[in-house]
Amino acid sequence: MGRANATRLAAVVALLAVLATIATVWWISARPHTPASRPAQNAATNQEMLLPMQVPASPEGVTPVTSWPPQASTASAPHTDPSDPSAPSSRSQATSTGSPSLRANAQSTTPRITPTATSSSSAPRTPAPTRKPVLTQAQQLLGKPRSGLPWHSGVLFDTNKANVLALNEFGQWRTRKLDIVTSNPQVVKLEEMGDFASRYSGPILQGFPGRMVLQLPMFSNEVIPPEKQDVETNLKYKEISAGKYDSMWKSIAKNLIANGRGDALINMGTNVGTQGKSMGEEPSEATDFIAAYRHIVSIFRKQSSDMKFVFSTNCSRANRSEMLQYFPAPYTLHKFEEFYPGDDVVDIVGCSLMDLSFESGATTNDEWKQVMNPSDPYAVGLQQVVDLARKKGKGFAVTTWYLMPPTVMGNGDNPFLVQKMYDFFKANQDILVYESLGQTGGEQVLDDGQTVEGTNDPTMLIKGQMPKAAELYRKLWGK
Repeated sequence: MGRANATRLAAVVALLAVLATIATVWWISARPHTPASRPAQNAATNQEMLLPMQVPASPEGVTPVTSWPPQASTASAPHTDPSDPSAPSSRSQATSTGSPSLRANAQSTTPRITPTATSSSSAPRTPAPTRKPVLTQAQQLLGKPRSGLPWHSGVLFDTNKANVLALNEFGQWRTRKLDIVTSNPQVVKLEEMGDFASRYSGPILQGFPGRMVLQLPMFSNEVIPPEKQDVETNLKYKEISAGKYDSMWKSIAKNLIANGRGDALINMGTNVGTQGKSMGEEPSEATDFIAAYRHIVSIFRKQSSDMKFVFSTNCSRANRSEMLQYFPAPYTLHKFEEFYPGDDVVDIVGCSLMDLSFESGATTNDEWKQVMNPSDPYAVGLQQVVDLARKKGKGFAVTTWYLMPPTVMGNGDNPFLVQKMYDFFKANQDILVYESLGQTGGEQVLDDGQTVEGTNDPTMLIKGQMPKAAELYRKLWGK
C-alpha cells in the first residue's frame, strides 16, 4: 500500500511538471510581438529559457529546479557600459524576470540605453603634449644673448684700445649691451701669446660680463718668406703636435680660467687657408694642420670643458692676381673644407669679412652677390661658409666684419654694407652664433711699441668717423 501511494505521488509530481512546462511555452508564444521590440524580446526570451523553473506548490512543498545556473545571453543583448551605474546589469535583468508580472514590469520600465557624450568631469582628458621651443644655435652654444638680439653681438678691440669703459660706452651708444668682445693678439713671438691672453682676459676685460673671443693663431706674426712657407709651416705644425709648445697652450687655458674666462671662444688657427706673409697659417698638406689643431684643442679641454672652438677663414668676392704672391697655396672653399679638423673639435664654422674696395667689400648689389657666392675660384663667399656650417651641423659666425676707411683701401662710410650684413644675419639667425664688428682706421700701436697703419677701435663710429654707417648700425642694432 505504501509503495502504491509513493508511485501515485511521483506520477502526480511528474504531471504537474509537464503542465508547468506547457504553460510556460504557451505564455511565451501568446506574448504580442512588434518589429521594433523583437531584438530585446529575443534577448529576454533567451534569459528566460535559462532561468530556474518552478512548479506549483504541493502539499509537501516544491523545490525550484536549479540544475542550470542562470546566465545572461550575450548573443544579441544590447551593449551597456559596465562603469555606468544607471545601466542595468545582466544579473539584475535576469532576476527581474522571475514571474510574468515582474517580467512585464521590467520590460516596460527599463530605459533604452543610448550613447551620450562623456562630460569632462567624469573622464579626465589627457593634456596635449607641449612643444618645446626650438633653440637657435646661439642659444644652444652660448645661452640667451644679453643684447636681446637673436644672436650674440659684439665688437673687436685691439689690446691698446680695449677696456670695460669703452665696451660699456659702445653698448650704451647702440642701446644694446654687448654679448661678446673679440681680441686679436698683437705679438711678434709665439711665446708671447700666453702673456697676452693673461693680460687681456684679466686686467683689460675685468668686469665685462659678456664672453671673450680669443682669436688665437697657431703662429706668431713672424714674417716667413714665401719661398719658405711650405717648409716652415709644416715644420711648426709638426712641432705643435709633438708637444713643443704644450706648456704655453696650457698656460693660456689656465690664465683664462683664473680670470673667469673658462667659457671663452677660441678661434684657433685664425683665417685658415689665407697663408698671408705675416701669419703663415697654411702648410702644403692639411694633415699636419689638422693634427696640430686637434692637439691644441685637447689641451684646452683638459683644463675646461666649457670652451668653444671656432674654425674660420677669410671671406671675399675676389682675390687680385697680384695678391697671389702672398698665397702660394690659394685659399678656396675646397681648401677650407680639406683643412676641416673634425666635428668633435669644432663648435662653430665662420669667416671674417673686410670692406676692402678691391676684393672683399661691397657697395652695389652686384658686388654683394659676389661676396655671397664669388665666381673667383680663389675666393670664399659668406653663403658658402653658411652652407658648410649647415652641412656639418655646426653654428656659424662672422668672426669679424670690418668697416674700413679709404686710408686703408676700404670703402669708407658704407651704410650699404651695414644693411646687407644685418639682412644676412637676420636671414640666418637660426644658425648664427655671433658676429663681431671691427672698425679700422688711424694708426695702431703694437704691444712692443711698433706703429702700423690701422687700428681696431669701434668707438670711432661714436666719434663720427663714418656718420652714415654709424647711424644705420645704431638704428638696426639698437632697441
